[in-house]
Amino acid sequence: MGTTKIGVPAKLLAGFAYLAAFFSGYTAFLLIGGYVLLREQNDWLRFHAVKAGVLMICFSVADALVGLIPNLFTWIGDWVNLFGGSFRPAFIYDIQSVLNSTLNLLEKLLFLLLGLFAFQGKDLPLGPLDKLVSGLLDKITPNNGAAE
Repeated sequence: MGTTKIGVPAKLLAGFAYLAAFFSGYTAFLLIGGYVLLREQNDWLRFHAVKAGVLMICFSVADALVGLIPNLFTWIGDWVNLFGGSFRPAFIYDIQSVLNSTLNLLEKLLFLLLGLFAFQGKDLPLGPLDKLVSGLLDKITPNNGAAE
């Protein structure tokens, strides 16, 4: 696994990338992930930095989609009202709240687990997400993934 160019063990920096996503979101993560992608050649470390970023984006998209649920039902209600009907299902807001809470809990638990695994120099495989991250790394790594 080795150490980074700044003398920090790679597993420590990978763990911090996950914890930056856990605690502070995009700003701190972009500093750590950007440094790793621009300056470090350790493939394991780069994989985990990209994995943390992709996971953050996935949760952001899921959160945005859940946020659209009430808008969709309001839009439907407006069309029904236009033709003299009434459609205002209040339970939709409860469903959105449960989905938001579930996503938030899953996001926090996943980033915490991934960070703890990374601090130990291990990986928590996430199937399709890992394949996506590997594909992205192949595209952004110079020399077709070969270390310089």
